[in-house]
Amino acid sequence: MTFYDNIRTGDMLSRLGSDTQIVQDGLSTNVAMFVKAFTVLLGTVVILFTYSWVLAFIIIACVMPSVVASRVTAGILNAFSVRY
Repeated sequence: MTFYDNIRTGDMLSRLGSDTQIVQDGLSTNVAMFVKAFTVLLGTVVILFTYSWVLAFIIIACVMPSVVASRVTAGILNAFSVRY
């Protein structure tokens, strides 16, 4: 309770409004980017399977290891940068 006694009401409301706006902007941007990326991925896979299902499986088999490797590398680099 002493925290609220020491902080002025205007400062608390300003910080709350600012934090709320940051979260709202982040969520709306991330959701829009996710929907766009998922739509492009789905369209690409549909077009691949339309042309040739064998070629589609070959491309997916070649791309998946690089996706996994990039995610692992990004995690390692993130941990390194936080530690550094």
